[in-house]
Amino acid sequence: SLTASLVLSTKELKHFHRFQRQELHLNACDVGKLPSIMEYTDFLAWREARRTNRTQSDFDPFALADELSAHLNSPTIEKQNCGFLQPLAEICKHRLHPGTSIQATRCPVCTVNDYVAYLEAIEAELETAGEAQRKSPKNGGYYDEILLAWSAAKLCCVKLLFQVEESAAAELRWTLQHPDFVLADGTMSAKMALEEYWEQFDHASDADLIGIEEHECARNVHFAEETNFDSGRGECYFWQKSPRYEPGRYAV
Repeated sequence: SLTASLVLSTKELKHFHRFQRQELHLNACDVGKLPSIMEYTDFLAWREARRTNRTQSDFDPFALADELSAHLNSPTIEKQNCGFLQPLAEICKHRLHPGTSIQATRCPVCTVNDYVAYLEAIEAELETAGEAQRKSPKNGGYYDEILLAWSAAKLCCVKLLFQVEESAAAELRWTLQHPDFVLADGTMSAKMALEEYWEQFDHASDADLIGIEEHECARNVHFAEETNFDSGRGECYFWQKSPRYEPGRYAV
């Protein structure tokens, strides 16, 4: 079975085991298994909450109260924003857009980044398992497990992006209804989360296009008239460790 070490560092594993026992109440045999993407984000929120509780003694409550009082009693802000205040995310403490439709303990940007980090870790292991399977087709069980985990995580990520897109639309409607409202610095909106998510694909596409152009300029491929483009032998016949491989049969 898959373990949590696929997505968590060795340092974080002991905390994750404690989270599974204390919060999820799992049996000993289930502790340490790969979490779902939802359990993964819940664990990150739990860890952040514990860090916050440990560092509360470092804050000056009187200074914080003075800062909030100055903010709330500022006639300029009240007049400019019509009395609306931007909420703070419970865990990451980032300022949220007043029109957000997502009820979460973390802001949209942090939530999407957590999902992407989980997917990247699973994809890296999926690629490694795929290479191992090509070398030894008999050991494909592990690859199938990774593939199922990736499929479930990808589906959750798609659902999250749909919710973030709906929230971005709600934020836009709210902004149009309150044109004089000025967002605070550091506001983490759903629109920002989507922009950061899609930006990584834009960069990847540019790099791929550059590589393709250089490759096409470097060489041209020509096929002889007698070239046969029909499907040939199956892929498994190329693998020397495959039971279907016949040494020397397809040698030229």
